[in-house]
Amino acid sequence: MKRKNFYITLLLGGCLYIYILQHYIYVKPKDANDDKSGIQQMIIRPRSGFNDQEYCENELFVYKIETVNSSGKFVTKGKKFECETGLRYLKQFNLTSDTVVPNKPVDPSNVAFVIAADAGYYPSARAVIHGIRKHFGKNHKIIYYDLGGTMNNPEFSKEMTELCNFEARLFKWELLPSDVTKVKIFAWKVMIIAEVFNEFDTFFYLDSSIYFETGDFNAFYEMINNGSLTPFQMSGATGHSMRHATNPGIYKYVPLDMTIDRHHDMMEANMMIFHKNEVSKEIIKWSVLCAINRDCIEPPGSVLACVRETNQTPEGVCHRQDQSLFNILLANLEQTWLNNGIPVITHVQPNHPKNSRQRHQTRRLQRTQEKITIC
Repeated sequence: MKRKNFYITLLLGGCLYIYILQHYIYVKPKDANDDKSGIQQMIIRPRSGFNDQEYCENELFVYKIETVNSSGKFVTKGKKFECETGLRYLKQFNLTSDTVVPNKPVDPSNVAFVIAADAGYYPSARAVIHGIRKHFGKNHKIIYYDLGGTMNNPEFSKEMTELCNFEARLFKWELLPSDVTKVKIFAWKVMIIAEVFNEFDTFFYLDSSIYFETGDFNAFYEMINNGSLTPFQMSGATGHSMRHATNPGIYKYVPLDMTIDRHHDMMEANMMIFHKNEVSKEIIKWSVLCAINRDCIEPPGSVLACVRETNQTPEGVCHRQDQSLFNILLANLEQTWLNNGIPVITHVQPNHPKNSRQRHQTRRLQRTQEKITIC
């Protein structure tokens, strides 16, 4: 009888230990500024709102946003993303919670630039490359993702091999689920950003329409470093609101904090700055999970073309795929920081550095006759 009781006690103790590990153990990520012991701190505390149904292999697969209004705080949850496919992508890009990202400051001398275009837009991409070299110098790495045809063009291919500190990569369309491979769904852009995020601490993502007027982005770097800007920054305003150009169907997976002003500007996604830390890793994680799900990045009924917005225009008359997604994630992040007492400067505030001077323009189908292979 004693032996039987011993085994029962041992079994129950083991079950309790596993339960505590799953539900209460929190491993504090080791920051670059922590002590040098190399030992991560394990803190016994309840995981906030832990629910097995929201996780896939201990990875949260339900996007949540905590909203604050006059009645108090409440949490809005999105629909759970599919586990098997989602985990495969998150692991591929090292975006799972068990991968700890060091918290380093922005190093302005080590910022990379990423451009994506096909052969038809390579002449415009040349102009972007010229602008980078003119205003930022030759020491910054430029990565060009060929969306099709560029590397098969002898003239373009020859020029790219002569560029210094430059790398051309053929985008692997087979990386994407088959139902999000259309160019205008822009899931490819999210995949490129996730791949580069895994390699570089700080980088610009640039469409082929970006025309630089200066290389002075020091205000952005300094404010990201001191925490007054989020580590993910977008471009200027589009001229219409975020809700105007966002199909409400996306909120099923990535809900928007509806306390955010109805006329909150939508930001352009043609130039974005990413600085790697745990906060920006979460942005990339949710953008990847949405991008591989057609119902999320382009919900049924999505229309790309937007009509002029008026006070009578209903919400969601058009949809901008990746731009809508990144705007939701950014607006939620900034509002969360404000709710938690962090004095962040949001994109819609007049003192945001994008408003202090004009650093770039949008010039669609731009060209340059300048030689870009001069180093």
